[in-house]
Amino acid sequence: MSEEKEIRREEERPRAPTFAEFFSGLAGEVLIHLGYIENPFKGEKAVNLDLARYTLEIMAMLEEKTRGNLSEDEKGYIEAVLADLRLRYVDAVKQAQSPGGGDGSGEAREGEAEGA
Repeated sequence: MSEEKEIRREEERPRAPTFAEFFSGLAGEVLIHLGYIENPFKGEKAVNLDLARYTLEIMAMLEEKTRGNLSEDEKGYIEAVLADLRLRYVDAVKQAQSPGGGDGSGEAREGEAEGA
């Protein structure tokens, strides 16, 4: 392989992901499971509280396991994202438990979780 082709391959490689980007991906999954974002595979919004909780637990585990190894910015970002998602999860659980709120595993109702 020529040196020119090798250099081109190096330039085509994506940059390394950051921890914040990885964490943001998990946060996006929680928002999908809470019905705030359309599921890109199904093309619709749906609420699945079990998957939302599971993903939140993974994020909390990452926060715990990375404690002391993150920059102050990363630490602050993780804390803020988790606090926001936990509040949204509690709201979704309350809504699911309210009369006509469903069991939290079906599709989001018309107008539910909009504007977030």
